This record gives sequence, C-alpha cells and structure tokens, in this order.
Amino acid sequence: MAAAVPDAARGQQPLRAPSGAELDVPRDTLLQMLRETRAYGDTLVQDPDVLYYTGFSAAVTDSAYETALPWNAIEVRSDSVARVATPGNLREGDRAYRAYAVARMEAYRARDPDGSTPSCRERMADEVELLEAFARGWTVARIYYGAPPYPPLDEIAFLHRRGMLAPYLATEGATRLDRCAEEWAGEHAAEMEAYREWRRREFPGGS
Repeated sequence: MAAAVPDAARGQQPLRAPSGAELDVPRDTLLQMLRETRAYGDTLVQDPDVLYYTGFSAAVTDSAYETALPWNAIEVRSDSVARVATPGNLREGDRAYRAYAVARMEAYRARDPDGSTPSCRERMADEVELLEAFARGWTVARIYYGAPPYPPLDEIAFLHRRGMLAPYLATEGATRLDRCAEEWAGEHAAEMEAYREWRRREFPGGS
C-alpha cells in the first residue's frame, strides 16, 4: 500500500542548468505538479470526446531544438482533437507534451464566444499559462522520474520557477505570437534584459 503514495515512491533527481545551478523544487510543490500532470494525462485518455494521436518525431539536438518546443511538437486542431509528436530522444518527457496538448484544448473551450480578438497582453498571459502546464510536466519528468537532461527544455523549468516565462516566449515564441512578441518586448524592456542576463549566466550558449 505504501508504494501507492507518490512521495514514498521516488526521491528527487537533480535538474541542473549548464552553469551548475540546481533547480530547487520543494517536495510538496513537486507532488502537486505530479498530481496536475496526471490529471492532464487522465483527461487525454479517459475523456470520450477527446481524440488524440501520439507518436515520436525525429530526435533533436541542443543546437537544433525548435521541433522540441511544445507549440511545434503539438498540433491542436480543435477543443477535442490533438496530435502529439514527442521528439524520439525525449520520450521520458512525453507527459509534458500531453499536458500542454490538453491545456491548449481547454483553452479552445474557454475562448470568448463572441469571437473578439484578444489584446497582446491577454495573448501573452494565455501563452504563459499554457507553457506553465508544459513546465510542470517537464519538471516532474526530470526530477521525479529521472528523465535525461535536455537544456533547451530544462530552461523552461527554471524560468517557470522564476516567473520569467513571458520574456522567454517573447524570444522563442515570436513566430507563434506574431506582432505581440515584439509589442510585449518593447513594453517590458527591463524584464527582457533581466531574462537575457539570466540566460547568459545560467544557460550560456543558448540562442
């Protein structure tokens, strides 16, 4: 019976940045992330109205990581149809991609029924919330399940804990956000510089 208790099953594995800094995630926070990630997975598998396709795409490298970013690896076609293509060498992180897929499908359901176009601030807030779902899943995969390191996605886990996903999205998600990435970056110059400085220090060699 004790084996069924999450915090009795595994110890934390280190999740380190290239600088050597280790991500600090309190035990209770990690277990909450685990519960949330499992709930996303249950929705994907158990909801009879959800149709999804899962598989694995080509392996990615640290320097060619674009297809590993969740908005590139996942195609959400409606509020109940999604295709998940986890990179072949990141299979242990599949739960993060599934969480992102479900979060994006839920976002479809929550869209304003009058079809109004959200502001750039609203779009950024929505994208941050979706990326948080991925970050929680990736953190669980790395720390709880011992998935191997992959710096381009480990960075997302660190930024989630630091509350810096918005400047990351303004940089890496510029194509998805269109003009909103540039607009948000222009209005938040200090946050963009803080992110760039943090990245130079903790994840040197990044894009």
